[in-house]
Amino acid sequence: MTTANGKATLKISENKFTLFSNTYNLTMNDFRNTEVGQGAFKRNVILCSFGRIPYSKFSRKPSESTGNITIEFETSSGKKLSGEDTVFW
Repeated sequence: MTTANGKATLKISENKFTLFSNTYNLTMNDFRNTEVGQGAFKRNVILCSFGRIPYSKFSRKPSESTGNITIEFETSSGKKLSGEDTVFW
């Protein structure tokens, strides 16, 4: 596991409609190595927290019980990483 300087774009959407989107300039110091999980599920991970994002930052309040979070990270050397997951409000 490693960290890198770069830009992360975080997008929160519901039914293909973007509720929130922001780009963050990150440095290696924004990441931290920590342990998550318990018992057999305990593992080391590298986390970067974007903090709490209140509904007041959304373009509109969600109308469904689920949405999607997409994150794209591009390192200063140009390598791109991305991920997406379902969230429950």
